[in-house]
Amino acid sequence: MKITLPILSVMLISLCLLTLCSCRSEPKSEQEALDYAAGKYGSCTLTDSDTSDKSRTVITVRDDTYGFTYSVTSDVNEINIDGSVFGKAEGTYDTYIPSFRDFITEDAKDKFDYIRSGFKVTTELPDTDLHSLMFIYIDDSDVGNAKEITRRAASVFSLYDKRKVFSVYDVTSYDRNDKLLGKCNITSGEWMDYEAIMDDRVIQFVKSKKSSARFLRKEKHKFSETGLTPGDVVKFYYESDINCPQNPDDEVTLYYFEADGREFYAADFMYTVTNSYYTSLE
Repeated sequence: MKITLPILSVMLISLCLLTLCSCRSEPKSEQEALDYAAGKYGSCTLTDSDTSDKSRTVITVRDDTYGFTYSVTSDVNEINIDGSVFGKAEGTYDTYIPSFRDFITEDAKDKFDYIRSGFKVTTELPDTDLHSLMFIYIDDSDVGNAKEITRRAASVFSLYDKRKVFSVYDVTSYDRNDKLLGKCNITSGEWMDYEAIMDDRVIQFVKSKKSSARFLRKEKHKFSETGLTPGDVVKFYYESDINCPQNPDDEVTLYYFEADGREFYAADFMYTVTNSYYTSLE
């Protein structure tokens, strides 16, 4: 049977609705939330629970290994598509990562104080959604030691991280002018300097847009060679690690790729039209 476009559209919509309707429409029970915590992070003990709201379950548990507490929340939200409601879906969230991070910084305070006393640095605990457990601001006189300082701090977190829950998290270092110096992965101890971080950002961006793209090389060019004007560049006033060329002779880095038999490049600055890295595919 030949499937026409309208019929195919109805079939696809029906399939999507069936999938949405199969989603759980009530929050986890107290026991289910506790099982979630234990399964994801290890043995824990329930210390508090709130199930008074039929659309939400919130429990507080104590990690049995280290003794800190964190919360687990299971709630139900409506599924909206183009203003229409197509059922409800359950989601589960927890505060384990920031709670564990805060516990470590307090429990290992002497170790972090030792790092701070050996160098001219200050530290900050950022939102862990940024995938960084700690920001380190390093005095100009010590920026040459950024790699060592950052690795030392990362190793403290790593000592506690027996379950490797910090595998995608880093300690990030900056100079006093907020210029990114580098970062160190908690689990692997791998250090990436500013250049390596920028390379990875652009390459991963291109891969996310075109998975078949193969990185070839990178080259330094004048901004004028891209054929763009300053008005085409997103201006960042508070993020010093984003390039913002404004003059024809300003230096930009172009990353060259090959895909589908065609060579193209992505630049290390943001394009106003897409609010993402500029590519010659635009």
